[in-house]
Amino acid sequence: MDTRVLRYFLTVAQTGNITEAAKKLHITQPTLSRQLQKLEQDLNQTLLDRKQKGHLVLTDAGNLLARKAEILLQLWSDTVDEVQNSNDEILGILKIGIVESRCSILVEKVIRDMQKLYPKLQFDFYSAYSDDLKSALDMMRIDCAILLEPVESKKYFQKKISIYERWGIIVGKRHPWAKRKEISPSELNETQLIISRREIVNQDLESSLGTSLNSENIKGYINLSSNINWLLETGEYATLGIEGVLKVRPNPNLVFIPLTIQKKTAHVLVWRKNSRPSAAIQAFSDMLEEKIKQV
Repeated sequence: MDTRVLRYFLTVAQTGNITEAAKKLHITQPTLSRQLQKLEQDLNQTLLDRKQKGHLVLTDAGNLLARKAEILLQLWSDTVDEVQNSNDEILGILKIGIVESRCSILVEKVIRDMQKLYPKLQFDFYSAYSDDLKSALDMMRIDCAILLEPVESKKYFQKKISIYERWGIIVGKRHPWAKRKEISPSELNETQLIISRREIVNQDLESSLGTSLNSENIKGYINLSSNINWLLETGEYATLGIEGVLKVRPNPNLVFIPLTIQKKTAHVLVWRKNSRPSAAIQAFSDMLEEKIKQV
């Protein structure tokens, strides 16, 4: 299948109109219609619902193809760039996924230093929680990712980053514990608690805490604590999290209170095992390691 035809289809999907899409693509409307019909014949699927006059609607198969085509075209574009520039010069776009933590600030400093050395290098940051980052890595939407331990998958190359995050609770300033210096694990069951949706993280926490989290007190699950800022600000809820969250996204109405136990978590740089790290990834890894030594 020609990537050109996929671009045609995506343009039609985005505009919802053959005439407008043809103008954007600088081709005639009959040519575009023929290409779309051939694509449907090749796939043996109807991709566009043509019943609504003046506006095309994607079928279920069309929606699926639109999502996958966008990924395929981006992957093809990235591949062309890498092959054409597979020499000693570092350029193109380095796509980095990263959890919200203190490490993200360090990564920004590394990127700044890299662009001074390699002015043709661009970056694309994708911020999310670990499971989303691993999914993006598997789908080749990002080149590498910085995760928080534990990392359970063996399908990645892993390089430990000695930047540690301290665990505690994050509460609003109206919360009864807001002025506390620390919180003991046994007290966690005395407040309405919102925890990570990652089971492996919760199991690791319970092992370190030496106690089980009471399901009656757990009121919800999250991927990013910034999603519940309003709830925390009410003073009625608390969430287990890392100190670096408020370093990256400062909020004057929230406070971090460390746990009485010394629970710390390291970061890990990961990339796919089925691909050799690019020169950009290798340079990023080396410069990150040097930057950590300066901390």
